[in-house]
Amino acid sequence: MRLITHRATATLACVSLVFVMSQFVMTQGLALAKEAPSKNAGGKVADEKAMPGDTITWTNDVEKAFAKGAKARKPIMICINSQRVDGGREEPAAKGLREVVYKDLRVVGKSRKFICVFLTSAGSSGDYGELRARFGIDGLIVSPQHIFAHPDHKSGQTPLARKQYWPYGKGKDAVKALLDMMDTALADFAKVEGSPVTPDTPEAPADEPDAPAAPDGDDARSKWIAKLIAITENGASAQREEAVRSLVNNDKEADCLTPLLAKMTTLVAEKKLPEATTIVRGLGVPLSDKPEMAKAAEALHDLLKHKNEELRANTAVTLEYIGCKESVKPLTARAGREKVEAIANHLYRALGRCGAGDAKVRALLLKKTKGAKSEWATYGPIVGISYFAKDAKAARGVEKQLKAIGPPGGGRRGGGRGTMKRAMLAWALGQIGDPKSATFMREKLLKPLENTQSWWKGAVMSYYEDVARMCEGDEEVKGAVDDGVKGTLGFVGGTDEVHTDARKGRDKSKFEPKADFEVGRRDFGGRGRDRGGKGDGK
Repeated sequence: MRLITHRATATLACVSLVFVMSQFVMTQGLALAKEAPSKNAGGKVADEKAMPGDTITWTNDVEKAFAKGAKARKPIMICINSQRVDGGREEPAAKGLREVVYKDLRVVGKSRKFICVFLTSAGSSGDYGELRARFGIDGLIVSPQHIFAHPDHKSGQTPLARKQYWPYGKGKDAVKALLDMMDTALADFAKVEGSPVTPDTPEAPADEPDAPAAPDGDDARSKWIAKLIAITENGASAQREEAVRSLVNNDKEADCLTPLLAKMTTLVAEKKLPEATTIVRGLGVPLSDKPEMAKAAEALHDLLKHKNEELRANTAVTLEYIGCKESVKPLTARAGREKVEAIANHLYRALGRCGAGDAKVRALLLKKTKGAKSEWATYGPIVGISYFAKDAKAARGVEKQLKAIGPPGGGRRGGGRGTMKRAMLAWALGQIGDPKSATFMREKLLKPLENTQSWWKGAVMSYYEDVARMCEGDEEVKGAVDDGVKGTLGFVGGTDEVHTDARKGRDKSKFEPKADFEVGRRDFGGRGRDRGGKGDGK
């Protein structure tokens, strides 16, 4: 699967999916806006007023977006936005949309009338298959691109609106262009629905800059911070989530972070654990994006020992998001004592992310991958070792374990045992990306299967070849490798044991954890609730 940039002559870029999740409506009374949309004097539905710090609520699943739209009777807005093109060059048109246009408060407010989908580069291509099927797209998928559709849209039908490329830049003309497209889609949607309501769009000011994310001026900013800090304790669930997100995203030299961490500590001491957990989850921002988050990671370390399982699990996952090397020691200490297998998996995944390149961490993860008490207990350590990109020693260690398991088949060392572990180890080799692993895959896993006569042979061999190509640096097969391992995970029962609530519903706009797969069980010969493909289903 490939994307083509906004320049017709640009080179192709790999397609993927990033999940960016943000949800919150703050009225002046700080209450959830559950009421029907208000109408102005002309009988139009006014856009919800977005507040500083609000963002578009994105989803990463095309199929689920249409299901949500059908239930809520809202149109779908699909934004295709490739971050990197031409071998790594940042796409300026896409960047302008991400960093300016999509953050404009008028766009954010109007987005509440849609179910919004965001597709970007360097990940799984599964949702692009759904996109092609629904809209009959052949060939290249252009980026940037916007598609608006009715939630009941079927293959062969014309979407409400569609715009390929983005010639408007990132200023007031760009904001107005997107608002006009959204209005067009809303008007056509209203006609189909038989509704007399028409969209209402304020004119984009000629020269006004984008609304600031937080108030200017020390006094106004201090009051704003204090107001959001209060919401983190007293607001409804969605309000708390957005208050934390706004504080973290608008932090300046820890002026938001310091009182937020203090509030988290107080909430834990007062045993207000749901509120404290909301803060823990909202702190999941990569360290490279917010250097101040090292302070947050330090504050989270003690929570790894808390007796509440939900708090411990969420803390482990947040530390994976932050990715701070200072977390290696406390993660290592807690992982060895953790009795809950699912939480231990979260801890080992975080350890791999925070300790990538550390020889002691590498040795520990390989040891746990080999000697875990159950097959599913190896999932976290395997994902952890996958963070060791271009680490030859990590690759050799994974290869050694794959060789010990052997290829699928009827032999004494192979057979149907270790199906999930074998598939995940192969997937990890692709993530590590050591070129020598391509030879290993072809000689030790592919070659022994050449004379095998089994119904699963073609799919498994295709998966192994994709892994080999990924080890050689072929980024185009990354989505296929993800789809392949997800097919196996569904075959062996799904990922409920490892993809717990601590991982769900998180903001992936700046970081997406490896192997964050939510896969349902598939019955033999059938398909489950999650779409997958080839894999080591034996």
